[in-house]
Amino acid sequence: MENQSITNNQLLQELETLKAENAELKKNKEIFKIIAENTIDNIAITTFDLKAKYLYVSPSTKKTLGYEPEDLIGKSFFSFIHADDKKNLLPLLKKYLSQTLKSIFKKGYPDISETIYFRFKHKAGGWRHMQ
Repeated sequence: MENQSITNNQLLQELETLKAENAELKKNKEIFKIIAENTIDNIAITTFDLKAKYLYVSPSTKKTLGYEPEDLIGKSFFSFIHADDKKNLLPLLKKYLSQTLKSIFKKGYPDISETIYFRFKHKAGGWRHMQ
């Protein structure tokens, strides 16, 4: 019976920790939403693979690229990139993926900081230079 009490106490502590972490995540999500939806910068979240499909696109994309966020969700980032620029972006993405995987095993985050220039297809036609 004594061991069961310890287990129940441990479970209760774990539950409290998870509740606190969940509250922190909700707070951070709200902060991200406020920033992403009120900035003039394009902010996007993609899947973590070589197809890089959009999961989230900030509303500023409408002004800078002509697309509603819904126009891009589920589509590959690379389908909007100029063919010449894909040649430069793919090796960088592979490098990032490799470093990130290594970092996961070390329980950290990769220390990667590079400025990338590329052309993105505007909805009305033509190319926008992006950084």
